[in-house]
Amino acid sequence: MIPGGRLSRPPFGHAAQSYRQTAVQTAGPAQLIVEVHDAALTSVLQRASHAANELALVRAHALVSELQSALRPESDGTLARELDAFYDAVLHRIVDAYVQGSTGGLPAVADALRELRGAWSALCERARVPPF
Repeated sequence: MIPGGRLSRPPFGHAAQSYRQTAVQTAGPAQLIVEVHDAALTSVLQRASHAANELALVRAHALVSELQSALRPESDGTLARELDAFYDAVLHRIVDAYVQGSTGGLPAVADALRELRGAWSALCERARVPPF
C-alpha cells in the first residue's frame, strides 16, 4: 500500500526491460544478428505502412548501419564484401525513401531483409541455437 490507500503497481516496465537486457547479454552473435534484422524489418514495414513516420526510417537506417559496421572483411573475406554491398544497397533505398518521402522501394527492402534474416535464423537452427 502507498499513502492514500491505493495499491502501488508492480514495476512491469522495469521487469520487461531487464528481461530484454538479459536476453541480449546472453545471446550468441548469430542470435543478435537475427534480432537486429527483426528490428530493422519492423522499422521498414512500419514506415511502409505509415507514410508519416520518418522516425521508423531513421531507426531502420541505424540498425542496418550497425549490421554493416559489424562486418569483418579481414576474417570473413568474400562473404563480408557481399554483405557490405547488400547493406549498401539497402541503406541507399532507405535514404531514397526518406529524402523523397516515398515508400515505393520499401517492400523490396523488407523482402531482402526478410530473406537474409531467414538465412541467419536457419544458421542458428543448424547450430542448435534458438534464434531468440
